[in-house]
Amino acid sequence: MKLITQVFALNVAALIFSSIASADNAVGTWGMDCGPADVLKIQTQKNEVLVYLHNPTVGWKAWKGIGSHTDVFLKSYQAVVQQAMAQGKKITVRFPAGHNCAATDYSSKPYMVNLSLDV
Repeated sequence: MKLITQVFALNVAALIFSSIASADNAVGTWGMDCGPADVLKIQTQKNEVLVYLHNPTVGWKAWKGIGSHTDVFLKSYQAVVQQAMAQGKKITVRFPAGHNCAATDYSSKPYMVNLSLDV
């Protein structure tokens, strides 16, 4: 009986999470996925690269820093963001836990940038 209850609980949890897959989601206790979001603007400036993202499902628009020119990961992040913008695809950006996806934030650096064809 206990096993059946656990399987049922897992199925319910999977159903709930799949229904909110297009909203911003916490990733365990160590990250926050912001997106899927449209890339509306990319701005490079003296010290860093910024993106202006829009999550139409949740309704937020915010500027996010994706890194400084000295960060080794910046070129790959920027390439993914530019590709998404060029193709009209959505991206998901993972930030540290507790990050507010709806707020403009220039200082938090993302853990990853994801471009997916199925989003």
